This record gives sequence, structure tokens and C-alpha cells, in this order.
Amino acid sequence: IDNNSDSDIPVKIGVSYGLENGGDLELSANSHWFGEANDLLSDMVAGSFVQYAGNNGCAGKACEGQNANYKSISNLGYCYDSNYKYNANGWRIAYIKDGSAYLTSAGSPECMCTKGDGTAGKSCGNSETTAGIPKHLENLNTKALTYCSSAFAYGRKCDSNSAWNMGDADFKEITGDSLSAHYLSDGYYDNYSVINNGGYYWYGTATSASTTTAYSWRPISRSTYNSISSYAFGVRPVIRLSSSVFVTGGTGTSEDPYIISTGKLSSAHPGSYVKYTGNNGCSGKACEGQNANYVSDTNMGYCSDANLKYNANGWRIAYIKDDTAYLTSAGSPECMCTKGSGTAGTSCVDSDYESTSGLPKHLANLNKKALTYCNSTYAYGEKCDSASAWNMVDADFQAITGDTLSKADGKSNYDSYSIINNGGYYWFATLYTSSSAYAFIWAPNNRYVNRGYSGYASGLRPVLRLAASVLITGGSGTYKDPYIISNR
Repeated sequence: IDNNSDSDIPVKIGVSYGLENGGDLELSANSHWFGEANDLLSDMVAGSFVQYAGNNGCAGKACEGQNANYKSISNLGYCYDSNYKYNANGWRIAYIKDGSAYLTSAGSPECMCTKGDGTAGKSCGNSETTAGIPKHLENLNTKALTYCSSAFAYGRKCDSNSAWNMGDADFKEITGDSLSAHYLSDGYYDNYSVINNGGYYWYGTATSASTTTAYSWRPISRSTYNSISSYAFGVRPVIRLSSSVFVTGGTGTSEDPYIISTGKLSSAHPGSYVKYTGNNGCSGKACEGQNANYVSDTNMGYCSDANLKYNANGWRIAYIKDDTAYLTSAGSPECMCTKGSGTAGTSCVDSDYESTSGLPKHLANLNKKALTYCNSTYAYGEKCDSASAWNMVDADFQAITGDTLSKADGKSNYDSYSIINNGGYYWFATLYTSSSAYAFIWAPNNRYVNRGYSGYASGLRPVLRLAASVLITGGSGTYKDPYIISNR
């Protein structure tokens, strides 16, 4: 509890029961219920399975822990020898240490060897001959680093402190022994399922500083072994997670792995990108936030003027308020105008616009269209209505910039507000004056707030108030790696 007052805050700790069970859910004035508490992943049992995906350069399903040469649940893949297949897919808790969970692949997501010239490959005709095989060990750790996800990683960054290939120190944490302790002792580690995973894989530890071999797992004898670098054995990434990663679902089995989160979306920075899809009547890629007239990431679409294109796609956190994240489109997923008859369109004649004072039809059309981008799974109150979705208005502009639209009118002071200054034309569902037939618009040519008749086909900017319980379950919040969210 972050107490920003000058007084103590009394906190009552206990368990509440529903009225049907004899409980009393009434609270005294100025008292508040806390939300559901989640268990830390570091409190879970080593060996448990975790739903996790790396995103630091790994490829496809391998990032999720799918083994090399995977075929099916009954043929889980292998490295080096197809007669020795891995017995599990995905990611597991290898061990817990210093308040952090250390994950490792259940099998091996890819096979790797090192050639005599020190380059990594999947098939090698010769091996590294330098004592201590430094290139091979470096290759293993470099490859393992691609399975990091900064959203969950220790220190929230991907480096040698948060990801590496399994080595002697990890083996000790799991078994209590060094790799050399029971070297070539057949079956000695049969009960350690994280170690004895059915297939061949590398340890990122040389057998000695003077040799040209590294430790490996030899499934034929179920023991540690020594091997030259030309064997294409499996990579076993170890990922040290942040101590603040907690469990939001699952039971930790291979069929129902733990679902993890780093916290509420409302704790993220405004401006962060979020992977989100509306489903309340919107259409196609627009629901994912793809802009109107989008062609590519170098031609991101526009409304009203093809020379003034949006500078981003997708969905962003517009602002945080009352422990809730408010999303908006990065650009505009569709263009909209309102004709003199009051009907909405995507193209209108400039002279054919709503002339009724107060623009009731145009404002209603904007908000009705924005509502189609709601998704009740994530929405405030878990329903799609005027409290959870609308077109951007004056109150939103104030929450983002601190200014009213009227104050901002005609002033080029908003270049640094990327949520507002998004490169293209769009509507605010707010009247220019209470008696006018104008609404506020964003004018990208001058980068300021202006006014427009409803006949202009400017962009829609849905604003979506999400539930306070929406959690981050992946991603780093960047354009290329948006936050992945869930709602328990």
C-alpha cells in the first residue's frame, strides 16, 4: 500500500464471505475492498509447467517451447538421434532461487552444433579445437538469449543475467550435484524429470579448461557425458524471471500450464502498445487497430488526405485513471462522416453535412461506431456500452495533455504527445461550441486542434475503458512487441 498522506492508514486483514454463507460484505465509509491476490510464480513447485514465449530473436513455436523436430503429442521431437525423443514440450520451472523462478525448456526448442571455425550450425562436419571451446559455449548462450522476454525477465531486460544455456550452476540447483559428480553414472538422475527429459542436449560448461569437450546429457545411459562441439544436440535455455511474476491461471501441469503475468495493465506507461481486438461489430483487421487505407508499415493509411498518413497502427494506452487503462487506436481504423440526412458514411460530399445545431446525429454516429470496437472480455464492467467505449472527446484530450480542446484550438503545442499527434486527420466527438454545427478535429497539416463540418471523412478514434482486472501476460509494450493481455 502506497500511503501518500501524512496520516497512518488502518488496514484490516481477513477473509470475507458472501451473504449466502453468513458473511457481511458491507463496508464502512471510505473503506475499500482489495482485489483478488495472486500467488507469485516463485512460490510454485519446481518442475511445474508454465505458459511462456520468448521474443528476443527465437522463431515461431520454438519460442513457446515446442521441441525441435516436433510432430505430435506422441512424437515430441528430438535432437541428434530420432530414437531418443523428448518426453515433454513447453517450459518448466527448473528451480527457485532468491525469490525468482528460473525457467527452462522441457525438451529442447532447437538443435545446435559448433564448427571448427567457431560458427554455429544445425549440422557440423568438424568441431571447435580451442581448449575450453569458448566459441561453442558462447554460441549456446547467445542462442539461449533469443528465448528471453523482457516483459518477464530479471531486471526487465534480456542480457547474460537473465538468459543463458543450462550449465553446471543450474544442474547443481536442480540436483544438488555438479555435472562431474556422477559423470557416466547410468540412471543416477532418473527421478529428476527436468534433467532426464528423454533426449540429447548441451550444457554450457566445458568439461575442463584444457579439453575440447563440453558436458551433455546422454539419454541412452541417462547420464551426464562429454562431447565434441560438432554434435547437433539440443539447446536448453534457462530464463531467470523477475521476482514480481505471478500466477493468474492454470494448474502447472503440462496440459494446463501456469499462466503468468507481470502486473495490471493499469500499471503500464501511457503510450504503450497493446495487442487488442474489438468484436462488437467492427470488421476485419480494423478490429485489431489497422488503419483505414493501410498498405504497409511504411504506408500506414490515412483519412481525408493521402498526403497525411498515420504514423502507427494498433492500440495504445491513452491514459490511466482510477486504476484503469484507457485504450485508443494508434491511428484511425476507419474514416467516417455524417451526411445532411444524419446517416453515417465513409465518404460524403463536402457540401452535404449535418447542419443541426449541436450535431446530435454526427456525435451519435461517432460514438456508435466506436462502440463496435469494444470487447466485453476486457471492457469496464465486462459489457459494451457508453461507459466502456466512445469516440475520443474533450475529457480524453484533457487526460492526455492537461488542456481542453478549446484551449488547444489553433495552437501547435502538442508535437510531443504522440497519442494526439498521430500524423492523420481524426474526429473528436465534442462540439466546437454548444450552438455550432462544427466538431473538433485534429488537423495534422498544422499539428493542432481545429474544427470541421460533419461532411469531412476524418478518422474515428475509439476510446476503450478496460476493466481494472486486465493483466499483462506477455510482450514489452513496444510497437513491434505489444503487451499481451488477459482478464481473469
